[in-house]
Amino acid sequence: MKRTGRPALRLKPTLLRRAKAVLGEGESLSEFVATSLSNAVAWRTAQDNFLARSAAAIERSVRAGSGMGVEELLKRMDDRIASAQSAALEEVISRPLSENAAIQALLSSKSPWER
Repeated sequence: MKRTGRPALRLKPTLLRRAKAVLGEGESLSEFVATSLSNAVAWRTAQDNFLARSAAAIERSVRAGSGMGVEELLKRMDDRIASAQSAALEEVISRPLSENAAIQALLSSKSPWER
C-alpha cells in the first residue's frame, strides 16, 4: 500500500481498543480519526474566533469607557442567581402540601439533631 503522506499514529493498546469499541457500524478507525481531527480543528477555530471577538469587544469598551467592572459583573450575576433560587423556592413551597413530595419527605424525616 502506497503512503499518502499521512503520519502513522502511535496509540497505546488500551486507547486503540477503546477507540475500536466505539466505532459506528461500517466506520473505520481512519474515518473515526479523521472525523475527530476535523471536529477538534473546528472547535479550536471557533475558540480562536470567540477569543478574537472578545478581545476586540473589550478593546472597544475600554476605548469608549463604557465597560463594566468585574465587581459589578459578579454582583449582577450573584443577584440573578439569588433571584432564580428564590423563584424556585417560592414555586416549591407554594404548591399544596398534598402535591409536594419534596416538602412531604422533608417534613416526614427526622431533623439532623434527632438522628
